[in-house]
Amino acid sequence: MGLILHTFRSLGVGSALADHQRPLSGSAFQVEVKVLRLLWLRTASISWTMGAAVQRRQMDDSLFHNVRQA
Repeated sequence: MGLILHTFRSLGVGSALADHQRPLSGSAFQVEVKVLRLLWLRTASISWTMGAAVQRRQMDDSLFHNVRQA
């Protein structure tokens, strides 16, 4: 979890959650958690989409290769 917070802090996001020097009020903490959760979901969505695109491309390449050999 510390590495994730450090990464988000280096991106300028989640600074209040990553800053252990200052306490967070309950509502500020909830907002930070929601922002981090949305960023994580977006990142997961992007990586899944990219993975699916790479997989489709590999299937297309192998199909094209099989057609050329035939």
